[in-house]
Amino acid sequence: MSVARTIIYSACLLVCISSQGCQACGDPANIEVFLDEQGAVTIDWQGANAMGLYVVDGSATLPDGPDGMVTGGAVHWVLESTAFPNGFAPPVTYPDLVDDSQDATADHAAAAGDGGPPVCGGLYKIGIVSLTGDVQEMHEWPCEEMAAP
Repeated sequence: MSVARTIIYSACLLVCISSQGCQACGDPANIEVFLDEQGAVTIDWQGANAMGLYVVDGSATLPDGPDGMVTGGAVHWVLESTAFPNGFAPPVTYPDLVDDSQDATADHAAAAGDGGPPVCGGLYKIGIVSLTGDVQEMHEWPCEEMAAP
């Protein structure tokens, strides 16, 4: 565990012990990427709320702390929380903001490379980062052209 992650984890534990709780403490898990009833790409997960959601190239490395940037691969979409320590809750519909989030794609793309918007059938690393854990999975970006007849 990095120093930054250790500091964040310690801060989260202090918040979790307080009466306010911490919705972004714990591990996110089981990412699903699918088309909703309106044909929009939706990203859902179980567990903790997110401090960050990343759609990046498979070679990219996600940040290891609140001031970190994606490295080693192109960035396609990033949402970051505006609500410390509670984060934002799933599901998220691309390219919309959800409550307590902001689009940070441009910031991360400037540091790691702009991959442009995700494309139909493209394979991407989807990362959900909470205060105390993360999950990273490769997923094919769905689209109506790929939907079963």
